[in-house]
Amino acid sequence: MKSSLRLVTIKGISVYLHFTFLVFVVWMLVVYILSGMTWQQLLWSLLFILAVFACIILHEYGHAFAASWFGINAKKITIYPIGGMASIEKLPENPKQELLISAAGPFVSFVLASLLLLFSPQRFSWQDINQYTTAINQDNFLYTLGWINFVLAVFNLIPAFPMDGGRILRALLALKFNYIKATVIAASIGKFIAAAIILFAILSMNFILALIGVFIILFAQAEESYMQIRTLVRGVKLGEVLLYDYRSIDAGLTAQETANHIAGLQDKYFIVMDNEMPVGSLTRLEVMKAVSEQQGEKKLTELMKENIEYFDRNMLVEDVFDKLSANEARIYPVFDKTKFIGVVSFEHIIEYLLLQKATSKEAGKTKSLAELV
Repeated sequence: MKSSLRLVTIKGISVYLHFTFLVFVVWMLVVYILSGMTWQQLLWSLLFILAVFACIILHEYGHAFAASWFGINAKKITIYPIGGMASIEKLPENPKQELLISAAGPFVSFVLASLLLLFSPQRFSWQDINQYTTAINQDNFLYTLGWINFVLAVFNLIPAFPMDGGRILRALLALKFNYIKATVIAASIGKFIAAAIILFAILSMNFILALIGVFIILFAQAEESYMQIRTLVRGVKLGEVLLYDYRSIDAGLTAQETANHIAGLQDKYFIVMDNEMPVGSLTRLEVMKAVSEQQGEKKLTELMKENIEYFDRNMLVEDVFDKLSANEARIYPVFDKTKFIGVVSFEHIIEYLLLQKATSKEAGKTKSLAELV
């Protein structure tokens, strides 16, 4: 079962809706119905929820378009109940680029807030604030949506990962320190802020706010570990982390034949071979899905949806690390000039680091890597 549903693709960037967002919408509708809302109020509230997440999509496209300006492609945007996330193919090497990319999202939200409040028939008033923050209707729709965008922009500027403010802080620190030290400092500040949020949430009995604080701490730790791994692979070539024992399937097989062949295997990804040369890759799920949809007679070449990427053995791991980490279990073919010599995967690189760095002075940095394999 897929966890996300693709909604639309704009400028080559696909927007996915995570299933938890649908659960969130249903839950909100149930709450609204139990609160005694009329069907008109229910309709306006539903439209408001959809409008908020449309604004979040625009916020994420701000990041994506800013990244593309610097030649960094954005792969997709995923919408969750707590917001959105734009996935870019690699981290910008220049801190000034990360600063602009990170600031682009809040900038879009500030622009949306300004435009919505400008064209709203309502104006801010402390006496009427309760009216604008209760039931949504045609009179306060634009006004409330404008303030939501303003809050979204300000909230994202909190200097803690995964918010944009955390990345902006790291970019500013990276102007003086190296990226690793900048990440450690930014992550530490983020953890301190998260701890304060959790403490406040406990005192105010706010369960959701406490979860947000825990989420910030976990993400800050993950970001710090990720940058440490990038340091460990510095100078390592793909030829040093090759997998020579990999699963391949013949391009001439049908989906049904392949399903029968891989039924007893645990592998998730397979290299599709034609005359001893890799021509693509397929996931176990894609093969099984084709069979379940009565497409068992289709050749594997008809099922492949992605163009296969080839790496050279002399390429540095750090140059393709972001791509590998975004597809942790996927395997990529590696060539020595024109000869196919093996495959590489993120999981195997982690195993390599565990083995090679275990007795070095960097052993302390590898202790947390065991959880990734």
